[in-house]
Amino acid sequence: MFFRLLAMVIIFFCMMPLAVGAEEDPPLEIRPQLPENQNPDTSGYFDLTMEPGETQEISFVVTNNLEEDILLVMESGNAYSHPTGGILYVPDLISENSILLEDAVQLAEDITIEEDISIPAESSEEITVQLEAPEVEGMTFLGAVHFTAQVEEEEEEGEEDQGEAGVELETITTYSVAVQLNLPYEQPYNFSLGEAGFLPQTQMVFIEMTNDVHRIQGAVTGTYEVSDDQGNELFQGEFPEFGMAPKSEIRYQIPWESEQVEPGEYTLTMEGTAAEEAFSAEETFTIEDDAAEEAEENMPEPEAEDDDGLPIWIWISLGILLILLTFWLGRKFGNKSK
Repeated sequence: MFFRLLAMVIIFFCMMPLAVGAEEDPPLEIRPQLPENQNPDTSGYFDLTMEPGETQEISFVVTNNLEEDILLVMESGNAYSHPTGGILYVPDLISENSILLEDAVQLAEDITIEEDISIPAESSEEITVQLEAPEVEGMTFLGAVHFTAQVEEEEEEGEEDQGEAGVELETITTYSVAVQLNLPYEQPYNFSLGEAGFLPQTQMVFIEMTNDVHRIQGAVTGTYEVSDDQGNELFQGEFPEFGMAPKSEIRYQIPWESEQVEPGEYTLTMEGTAAEEAFSAEETFTIEDDAAEEAEENMPEPEAEDDDGLPIWIWISLGILLILLTFWLGRKFGNKSK
């Protein structure tokens, strides 16, 4: 009887779910209203087939789930390639590690946004945005519409404002919806590799990657190896498949995996495929004394090991098991003494 009870208790606590808070609606919901010229295989963002110079209105249903009014701030943005792979949608990006080429079409300029609007508590509004397809012989153009929800928050009284409380806006959430325009042109891929180098601030080796066509560059993947000036391999690895935004360039970044960063000349060897087209590169780069010193200073501290990694339900089960075992042993020896 005792062992049957013990087994039932252990099974109960092993199956006991961890406490999870009730799911809440997000403060802001945005639903794109997909038009007839939407790609039927795409949902969640606009993927439209248009003619050069054509204009079109697209709309969103925006729902405020809060119990207070919000101010919805909207702006258009471009698509960039992320330095570690993938496509990044931001209103503006100033970085040497990710740029748009000089002849790139910046779709943000062809997206006309309405003025900021106020959405009452627990209500929905339909918002319209106008697109204009570029008059360029390109295949694909990417951009986005960015939404920022703000609420009013009272400032605390202070001496500087002579005790008068003011009101400021607090951002509670941001949301982006991608916009892809497809024009009736066919263009071949144009992917290339450039120079290699080293970024001491983040301890990253990089190589320049360029997508020089108005088309999404898909399926870039391959292997890399870094060796010293004597030809000794320091580290190697694979990079997962990723895509690049049209007419974009990045410094594709690879973590430095050797124990130390020392001054000297190094070689980055890379082989792979871009949309099933093979590529290879062997580029040398130099780490100067000051760059090596800066990299060593910026090396992250090793993480301390976590000693309390057991889930709480295991500790509870062990505690109950110990109590039952103590109770059983006490009864057993108590009966023997009688």
